[in-house]
Amino acid sequence: MEATVALGLAGNITQFLDFGLKLCKTVSEIYRSGTGITKYNAETEALTKNFAFGLDNLSGDLTKYYAYLATA
Repeated sequence: MEATVALGLAGNITQFLDFGLKLCKTVSEIYRSGTGITKYNAETEALTKNFAFGLDNLSGDLTKYYAYLATA
């Protein structure tokens, strides 16, 4: 039983260290960036804005199409 407890403790310590290292890496990336966000978040923001722009264009085209159908 004591071996399983030791193994569980070692696993928990490993997870804690892994989390700490990832946190330090992310904080360092944010600190070094000029925008205050990570590269991944900046890319996600750009993709989201492009997607929203495309949806706006599609919505405008559909409005024009429905107006055309109403007059035909």
